[in-house]
Formats: sequence, C-alpha cells, structure tokens
Amino acid sequence: MEQSHLVDPDMRRLRTDYVWLKIESCLTFASVAEARYELRMPDAERFLADGELEYLSLVRLFSEADLSSESQRTLQSEIEGVRQRLNEVKHLQGRRLTLDLAS
Repeated sequence: MEQSHLVDPDMRRLRTDYVWLKIESCLTFASVAEARYELRMPDAERFLADGELEYLSLVRLFSEADLSSESQRTLQSEIEGVRQRLNEVKHLQGRRLTLDLAS
C-alpha cells in the first residue's frame, strides 16, 4: 500500500493550505521588495532575501508533503510562478545597482 493512502484527508488539506500560505508569503515579499527597489529604499534587498528564504522553505515543504496528484500539479505550477516572480525582482536589484553606479 502506498504511503499516500495512509494520510488523513483533513491532514492532506491542511498541508495543501499551508503550501498555499507559503506561496502567498513569497509573493508578498517579492511585491514589497519590488516596491522598495522602485523607491530606491535600502531595505529592498532584505525583503528579497526574506522572499528567497521563504521560497526555500516552500520548496522543502512541498517536496515533503504528501499531496494528491492534482494538488501537486497545481502547486508545482504556482511554485514555478513564484520562482519567476522572485527572478523578476532580482532583475530590478541589478538594474538599481546599475543606476546607482551611473549616478
């Protein structure tokens, strides 16, 4: 018998909800970092770093969670979107450094 059949459906739902919460947290850090970069605020890098740490936690949680196949597919797609969003904000970080050097 597969281990996935041994997990209580309520526990599986809670794990799925927790992964969604981590996704939202990563996206919030990315949005705050983006806004801070655009305002040229020095704490932008800290928010981006916090988003990266949250992302690492998210990936670990996702890899260890025993989720349904449907949830795995959906969440994998969302996690890839989070990675893309963090990369976009990193691009702003590089642009800010270039602008600062040009000033």
